[in-house]
Amino acid sequence: MRIAVLIMVGIFAGVACGYAHTQFELAGVEEQFRTIFIDVSGPEGSDEPAPRIAVVGSENHNFGSMERLGKREHTFVVRNDGDAPLTLEQGESSCKCTISNLEKGQLAPGAEVMIKLEWTAKETETDSKEFSQSAEIISNDPDRRIVRLTISGTIVQTVWSKPPDIRIPSVTRSNGAVAETRIFAYRSDDLEVLEHSLFFTRLEGFINVRFEPLSAEELATEPTARSGRKMILELKPDLPLGDFNEAIRITTNLPDSPKIDIAIQGTVTPDITFLASKEFSRRRRILNLGIVQQEKGSESRLVILAKGPLRDSIEITVKQTEPAGVFEVEVIRDLDSSLNNAIQHEVLIRIPVGVAQQKRLDEDRDGFGKIVLSTNHPDIEELELSVRYAVVESQD
Repeated sequence: MRIAVLIMVGIFAGVACGYAHTQFELAGVEEQFRTIFIDVSGPEGSDEPAPRIAVVGSENHNFGSMERLGKREHTFVVRNDGDAPLTLEQGESSCKCTISNLEKGQLAPGAEVMIKLEWTAKETETDSKEFSQSAEIISNDPDRRIVRLTISGTIVQTVWSKPPDIRIPSVTRSNGAVAETRIFAYRSDDLEVLEHSLFFTRLEGFINVRFEPLSAEELATEPTARSGRKMILELKPDLPLGDFNEAIRITTNLPDSPKIDIAIQGTVTPDITFLASKEFSRRRRILNLGIVQQEKGSESRLVILAKGPLRDSIEITVKQTEPAGVFEVEVIRDLDSSLNNAIQHEVLIRIPVGVAQQKRLDEDRDGFGKIVLSTNHPDIEELELSVRYAVVESQD
């Protein structure tokens, strides 16, 4: 019985101590979490006059859709809603921006000014593409130092040429060439070409361009096209030899005056020309035979193409070889060959067995060997090529 009483007294003492400790730990908590009221109204605003910039309507203009390379403009109206003069000046701009009727750069309270943005749709993709440009207007409005005026919309390509470029890999100087491309309109039933112009002058005087309507069959090759024109390009004979890179800009009657740029690339070659090979550089006309063993000799083959209106009557013969006695040259006309309306001539070049040892590997020091061919073409009397070689003793 005595033990039970002692246990009860101990439990009571523990509870009392715990309660006292808790009260001590939580003392001041109510003070810490009491509601605090803060006056956020701040000082009263200043009564001094201030400008206020406002854009009538919207600061963003969506023009919908327009043609590639088309030009558009839109006028924004800016008003001073404040009670002090508003100063305006142009900041950064991705298009042409004009602020009109602004005296001394200031706008009086209640007054309005027009700001015109002009842009050109220079996107080049054939499919629709999002387009956006903007201009910053800097003001003295204390709340809006910069206002950004934005135009946006979609650039569409409703007229296109197929193929988009004209490539003529080989144009015979005497013959010239004829090529064409078709221009399709996808939203117009009456496509017309108003004008065209050349970018460069290399083909000036040697090129004729004309446009014709597409036939029903030609238009049907582009299922979604509604109308079209065919551009026919004629290159006259006697063009300057070498590569040419030209471009034609076409202006049509479609809205926004869209323009189409068509590249023209090709190479004008003479009526008689060599074909390049692993051993022969056509540009430098150098045949590289390398090292030839004296007791084995060598044989190589070149191909000459005769083109143009005289190709059937062209004859090629051997006129000269240097050094004398080194080369055996034979020209064989292949009557059965026909490559791109050209007659093929094979040139067999041999260094026979037993030729004296010699080196013609360095053009500046020793000089290359030389082979000269004659032709009966009125404009190409000779064909000359260099031969790089060395004849050495056989190493058996």
